[in-house]
Amino acid sequence: MREVFNEIEAWRKQGKSVAIATNVKKDGSSLRPLGAKMAMTSAQEIAGSVTGGCIEGVVYEEAQAVMKSGASKLMHFGLVHEDMPWEIGLTCGSSLDVFIEPMDSEAWREIYPALKTCIEKNELAVVATVIAGSGLGNKLMMWSDGRTLGSLGSAALDEQARAWLKKQMDVQESGWTSFSVAAHHVEHVDVFRRCLRACLADGGDWRGAYRYSAGDAGEDAWLSYDCD
Repeated sequence: MREVFNEIEAWRKQGKSVAIATNVKKDGSSLRPLGAKMAMTSAQEIAGSVTGGCIEGVVYEEAQAVMKSGASKLMHFGLVHEDMPWEIGLTCGSSLDVFIEPMDSEAWREIYPALKTCIEKNELAVVATVIAGSGLGNKLMMWSDGRTLGSLGSAALDEQARAWLKKQMDVQESGWTSFSVAAHHVEHVDVFRRCLRACLADGGDWRGAYRYSAGDAGEDAWLSYDCD
């Protein structure tokens, strides 16, 4: 978030609509790390990058649609095959999921003032975001002292996310884990965590994504977290 914060602030003060795209999952090598962000307006203004040039054009176009509809979107980009060179994708042998969301959403309006304060004061805060499944775009923000703001959409998700996000602040490691939550049925939760150091005193930054398999329909709900 820090990498595009100044531009976002300027655009918001000018009353412009803003969309933000985030790398939330990748498989293989990539020019940009997990959590890299690209912010855009409808006036062809761009800050940041998700790949360094491979898919920025299509991400920008999708962001325009997201700003018009107000609905967030998860996009998947895979390897471009030699026999289908017209496909939009990556040429580096990897795959990437990019989450695009409008910053005038209810979730963003709730947490942005607090997130802005954390960035300006260099305070540690972690933000979890639903990036697939019901409650798309819902956010839960947590401070190092355990305070939270927002909701992922259910008490069960919030409870699991709070415990897990707190652990990320203590452990600072990357990896997978899994939860099982007993409700009317068993909800299986797969968790991916990625810790990059940039927002701490030494400049650290933690980012990652994890998935809840929840709901009566067995919907998958991917959550990303971002230490800003």
